[in-house]
Amino acid sequence: LPTPTPSLPEGEKLRDKKQSHANRRKKRRSQQAAKPGQPALPQIRPSIQKKYMHKAMGIQTGLETEKLPAASTAYVANHGLSGKKVYRLEELVGKDAKAAFKLVQWDGKTATPITDSVGRIVALLAGHPDDPSWDSVHSEAAELLEQTRPHLSLNKKAKKHRRGHFGA
Repeated sequence: LPTPTPSLPEGEKLRDKKQSHANRRKKRRSQQAAKPGQPALPQIRPSIQKKYMHKAMGIQTGLETEKLPAASTAYVANHGLSGKKVYRLEELVGKDAKAAFKLVQWDGKTATPITDSVGRIVALLAGHPDDPSWDSVHSEAAELLEQTRPHLSLNKKAKKHRRGHFGA
């Protein structure tokens, strides 16, 4: 019987293996270069930076994420206000505002990262695709969801769970 041919020629296998080792070595070096006790920040490919990151100027905040309450697994928010009061814009933004929020103008399309005091992304204004048919596509999807909502039935356990009071 003839011997089966390998899926990849030997040269390609060797090249792939070397590239894999080089990638792991690069990742280890970047992790070792990080400050002790802190995770290494991921490296972003130049092609991704060129395509997406130059378009979005980030919004830096003074938020110190290290001081936020955290569980061993993730951030756990404190229970906030009950949400019974509707605030006017003047109460949140401006000189006389109690909360001292900053109003940011946004086009609703451009992906814009919001960073903490040391530059970590903590939120993202995601925007929507730059596609002229987007409005009709998502409007149609919303209509279909509304039409099918009356036919949805969830048991009591599925309506209230640890992630919140909504169907999951």
